[in-house]
Amino acid sequence: MVAFSIIDCRLAQAIPAGSTTLYLGEVAAVSTKKDGSPLIYFNRDYQKLCP
Repeated sequence: MVAFSIIDCRLAQAIPAGSTTLYLGEVAAVSTKKDGSPLIYFNRDYQKLCP
């Protein structure tokens, strides 16, 4: 899978919240591609962002 941006995180905290657990991450590294068209997920489908 090709990604426009990648955020690498380390687990900072796990918080029990009822029947689930909320995981908080600390950002360790970020990388982005300079070329390509970003997408947004909206209304159950991917949409292209236009300038």
